[in-house]
Amino acid sequence: MADVTDVAFRTVIAEAKSPDIFWTEFVSADGLIRATEIGKYKLKKDLLFDTEKQRPIIVQLFSSTYQYMYEATKLCIELGFDGVDINMGCPDKSIEKQKCGAAMIKNPDLAVGVIKACKDARRDFGTPDFSVSVKTRVGYNAVELDSWIPLLLEQEVDLITIHARTRKEMSKVEANWDYVKTVVKMRDEWVANNPGKTAPLIFGNGDVVSVEDGLDKCKNFNADGAMIGRAMFGNPWFFKDIDAKFTPTREDRIKTLIRQVEVFNRELGDVKSFAVMKKFFKTYMNGFDDAKEIRESIMAMENADEVTSFLNEAL
Repeated sequence: MADVTDVAFRTVIAEAKSPDIFWTEFVSADGLIRATEIGKYKLKKDLLFDTEKQRPIIVQLFSSTYQYMYEATKLCIELGFDGVDINMGCPDKSIEKQKCGAAMIKNPDLAVGVIKACKDARRDFGTPDFSVSVKTRVGYNAVELDSWIPLLLEQEVDLITIHARTRKEMSKVEANWDYVKTVVKMRDEWVANNPGKTAPLIFGNGDVVSVEDGLDKCKNFNADGAMIGRAMFGNPWFFKDIDAKFTPTREDRIKTLIRQVEVFNRELGDVKSFAVMKKFFKTYMNGFDDAKEIRESIMAMENADEVTSFLNEAL
């Protein structure tokens, strides 16, 4: 998620309890290659990760151009990522104007081209362990699984993540995981008819509210895994549910916010507005007696030093 799952947020997630796989924010492959040196510097900040604690980690890219995706994948291999995920599901209009994100569903030839670019870069610069995957939706204006999924299967990617809604539905309706189950069945039938070809894992995405819920959805709809998005926002303790139900205390919430602010300021403060952090203030500062007072105070502050100083006093 852009301006959410950055290195600072992933840091506090890893320190609380890591998932099986991390994904980065989605990043423009075109920008990584074509931008000015200043622009490239800013975009590469989206690719920062802790090489020890945030593993395995997949970089999510978008592009509609073979050459830029090829070169960006090469860069990500050099930076030590474990794989590249191509975003073919984002409904943002500015992304779609570039024929990227969900617009790929309407441009299958471009989709095939950028997948090939990633696989070619892996062949030329990486290893077979470097994964190439796709995250997509079940269709654009309507469900298009019968035409869209066979096309993706033929590209022999390592993973297809299905956001169980159409682009038209955005996130306004409940995710329908029956579509994920359908895609798993399609995959299995395709494998049976194409022996020797690479069979992708199928992950589901949409409305997973807890680890237990994710595991149940995987079991009930035959998915190989679940990708978590919005439920992680402001909740770096999400994966502690693997061990036991966990309710963060006032101290947990304040200390974690301090930590995230500090990492954000150190790693991203020279390229991103501090206002980006403010979206987290409400999510962290709730559920205890003086949460509202703390939240209102720090929302008025303009820099990391002010916020961390205030929060340390609040402890």
